[in-house]
Amino acid sequence: MERVRLVANGAFMEINITVEDRHALTSAYTYKRYYKRQPDAAEMPENVCNEDPVTWKQFRNAALKKQLERARVVK
Repeated sequence: MERVRLVANGAFMEINITVEDRHALTSAYTYKRYYKRQPDAAEMPENVCNEDPVTWKQFRNAALKKQLERARVVK
C-alpha cells in the first residue's frame, strides 16, 4: 500500500509504503520517503486506488507463470 501526502505546509511530499505478503514475508514492513517539492510544481489531483483482489491475482499469476512452470520441473 502506498500513501502520498504533503507535509510541512506543502514544502515536502511524504510517501509512506507498507509491504504485506503472507507467503513471502514473516511480517509486514513500512518505510517512508520524503521529497522536497518544487516551488512552481502544479497541484496533484487526489487518486484513490481500491484493491481488487481478483485483478491482482490474475496479474500476479500471469507475471509469475514462467517461474512457476520452471519451479515445477524436477531435475
